[in-house]
Amino acid sequence: MNKDKWNSLPKDLKEAFEAVADAAVKKASTIWQKRDDETIELAKARGHKFIYLTENEYKNWEEIIRNLKDEYVKELNARGLPGERIVQTANNLAKKNNTTYGKVKY
Repeated sequence: MNKDKWNSLPKDLKEAFEAVADAAVKKASTIWQKRDDETIELAKARGHKFIYLTENEYKNWEEIIRNLKDEYVKELNARGLPGERIVQTANNLAKKNNTTYGKVKY
């Protein structure tokens, strides 16, 4: 929803949206995880193999992602947007939701 539209809503309507938002996120993440699990099991049954990162590979991946995030912040800033704040907000939401709803199991 557009921020201006959100700000124009009456307090009781905002509260109604907020009251159902957490439940909706939880339900959606549960459905998503179930579908992921089913798809992984189907792939395994069809002979597909899954490769998991070692701790060292994971650290290297984090560094690559960090560099991509830094580039994205610069791109957003160049557009006149608050790049650091946008990326930090996304990181905070991911951490919050991983804590609240659990990380992907594989």
